[in-house]
Amino acid sequence: MTALKDLLQHHVQEEEDELFPAVHAAMDKEALEQLGESMQQRFAAVVEAGFEAAVPKGWAKTSADISKRSASKASRKARSAPASEADPTERSPVWPSPAR
Repeated sequence: MTALKDLLQHHVQEEEDELFPAVHAAMDKEALEQLGESMQQRFAAVVEAGFEAAVPKGWAKTSADISKRSASKASRKARSAPASEADPTERSPVWPSPAR
């Protein structure tokens, strides 16, 4: 969690130090105010609709969703594989057998 916090703080600092000043210099006051207003309206609409509505269909909503998908794919693959391939006592071709 600390790494995520550090990445987020770095991202915010980068925006404040580089992006915002560049945008401020490139846009006039009226355009900046209009942009800010449209961003606030969009944010309010997304919050009102809820998180689920903001995530595009087919995209994972959490890392748990990704884990469930991976487990489901592995389960389907195991069920559809021939018996010799699905045998859990066989070694995976990805991992070499230990030297004996």
